[in-house]
Amino acid sequence: MNNISTSMFNLQGLKITKKEFNSQDNELLLSCEKYGKTSICPQCLKRTKKIHQYKYRRIKHAISNEQLVVLNLKIRRFKCSNCNNIFTEKIKGIDNTRMSQEFKNSVLDALRYSSFNNVMSKFNISFSSLKNILSSFMLQRKKHVSELLKNTIKIGIDEHSFRGKRMFITITDLSNNKLLTILPSDDQETIRDFFKFNTSRNIKKYSRILF
Repeated sequence: MNNISTSMFNLQGLKITKKEFNSQDNELLLSCEKYGKTSICPQCLKRTKKIHQYKYRRIKHAISNEQLVVLNLKIRRFKCSNCNNIFTEKIKGIDNTRMSQEFKNSVLDALRYSSFNNVMSKFNISFSSLKNILSSFMLQRKKHVSELLKNTIKIGIDEHSFRGKRMFITITDLSNNKLLTILPSDDQETIRDFFKFNTSRNIKKYSRILF
């Protein structure tokens, strides 16, 4: 039953120790904790099982059957047996906010089909919380696009002719100032074939964007 529940609520890596229903607030409260008895110290990278203290956090996690699913999450603080460093265990999908990544993803998905007011009402969140979710999402998208651009070369495509006849195309790697090829024709099919069959991963990536 516990495995079915963790899979149902996308709680991989966590075990559910108790379930409660709060009819007053229409909430399903899941008490849960991370599997395993040890954690790796971020300072010396040694594994330790020495517990310094426990703390509990209430985290909005999902909407199921029009009920808010809330995690009562037991989080351990360890004290490293090797270097005495005190640290909090990391739990996938959980950060310093009061909402899990699963909850934030559900909010973002709902915004594709509904208004701000409807989403705030359905998920019982404030405008500032919704704004923070959107800001965080846009920041991550910006970083992702920046990484893609960092690994993508700039391509120059120029038309040339000789005495107004026999048009041909040069394709240049503008990032490295290199001539990549000279195509015998200026038709779109020839240009597409070059990008389609070229073995350079970056050029293929650019060709998908270009065409």
